[in-house]
Amino acid sequence: MLHHDAEHDGSIALVDASAKPRSLVLVAEPDSDRRATFVEALQAAGYAVASIADPSRAAAETARVMPALIIVRLGDAADGFGLFRELRGAPDTRDIPLLVLMRFDDQFAREQVVRAGATAILIEPLRRTLLLRQVRRLLARGARTINRGAWPAAPSH
Repeated sequence: MLHHDAEHDGSIALVDASAKPRSLVLVAEPDSDRRATFVEALQAAGYAVASIADPSRAAAETARVMPALIIVRLGDAADGFGLFRELRGAPDTRDIPLLVLMRFDDQFAREQVVRAGATAILIEPLRRTLLLRQVRRLLARGARTINRGAWPAAPSH
């Protein structure tokens, strides 16, 4: 198993327990403990995992490693609009499913995130089983973005 701590040097961490082909999931999570938990859960479920500490770098890393799914945690809805524009605006990344983890359950924010390009949203705290079920569902159906191209302005509060 290869594991590299991306938090310390800013590089991507790629974890794969075997040479067997599997879906690559990119996890963009700033908290090192949560990131490690997500990596472990996804790896145990049979996925190859790439992880980065800085969600603002998710678009660049996505273009580099071309994952089957991206998981990103947002501090608030406005944080993700630039990322969503980059991912959904590039032909190579526009159709990669984007699972967004949010710490709050605000209907307006959820609608904005979905309109901006999220494929699915999970509200924290979340259970491992729910995360893995959503990952399996998105990868199994070859999820596409909802309302691709509808880029709302960042909310001004």
